[in-house]
Amino acid sequence: MTRALPRSPTVNPLSQGAPRLSSQLRQLTKRRQSLGRGLFTLARIYDAMVLQDIHAAGYTDIRPVHTNILRAVDVGGTRLTDVASTLNITKQATGQVVKELVELGYMSLLTVPHDTRVRMVVFTERGMSLLLHIGETFGHIDRHLAELVGEKALQSFREQLEQMIRGSKDLV
Repeated sequence: MTRALPRSPTVNPLSQGAPRLSSQLRQLTKRRQSLGRGLFTLARIYDAMVLQDIHAAGYTDIRPVHTNILRAVDVGGTRLTDVASTLNITKQATGQVVKELVELGYMSLLTVPHDTRVRMVVFTERGMSLLLHIGETFGHIDRHLAELVGEKALQSFREQLEQMIRGSKDLV
């Protein structure tokens, strides 16, 4: 026998008084104009451009979820637990995606000799080739963005973004 869950009341801004309605609608509009939303949208477009380019280069087995792992693993290798922590996902989920990349030949999962509990994620030769291609892709995308906003504006955006990242890291 299943029990119905109590329904939480929905808030309808139209049922509120006119002054409150105006304030709520302004807040809802600001939500669409938030910096976070813009950065998220740009990141998704950027990732889609990278994926499109690497697929065109023949790396058609790479999926969007793989690019997160590729981004989180250092060229010299990274501990599996550190990859999970960087991506803020479980070690099990990270392990599953890494396993796929191992099966595809882009990565290897190694045990550290002095501590067999530690598993390192490292790039294979094929994975390094993919990384080199992604680096070239970044150059193509950067040139496209510079054409859109100008080289100086793009450089300024990079500097401001780095400043925001450095200044905000201690807030989370």
